[in-house]
Amino acid sequence: MLIRRISCLMILSGLVNACGVFPSIGIASEKNESSDHKHTKPIDPQPHIQINWQNQFIDIFKQKSQYKHAWALFSYSGWANEGQFLVFGNEKQTGIAMLANPSSKKINKEVNVSKEAIKYFFNSSTKFSKYEDFDTGIMDGVQYEYVHAEKKKDGTIEIKKRIYMNNPGAVKSGENHLQIVKLFYELKEKENKKEEKKN
Repeated sequence: MLIRRISCLMILSGLVNACGVFPSIGIASEKNESSDHKHTKPIDPQPHIQINWQNQFIDIFKQKSQYKHAWALFSYSGWANEGQFLVFGNEKQTGIAMLANPSSKKINKEVNVSKEAIKYFFNSSTKFSKYEDFDTGIMDGVQYEYVHAEKKKDGTIEIKKRIYMNNPGAVKSGENHLQIVKLFYELKEKENKKEEKKN
């Protein structure tokens, strides 16, 4: 039964990918669904998931000329996802976060980020720079990709670190990588609480 189920999932994944609806699991798709953010030059190193969103991330970072560092967490879960998170900032300064709701193709929210939060991202990215990709081999669940990018003096974007994670919360060995995911979700929760207080 297990072999039959896996075979069916692989066939379904292939059919869906052939139709150009979703990228196949763990494989980069060159399709860019956004007409507003066309990015003809491929990102190096190549992303695994949410290719369109990662292209947008680079384009937005270029437009935000005041920021020198950017972090992002992309998610993919077969027929849906858990949203996309972009954070831009400078060391010892405030920054901004841009959020997209699950299954959305556009940014739904932009919020200011405190100096403390940006400092936390800087410190965390130093720790995460030592991490490698994490793959449980699970064909279901949620996949994530963390990206830390830096803007050079000439304006070009350099990908400092990219980490692909397959279901880090499903096994104990994924605890360290799960901290990357929590970093972004904790920021979102804090900003939501701030808005609730204002209202």
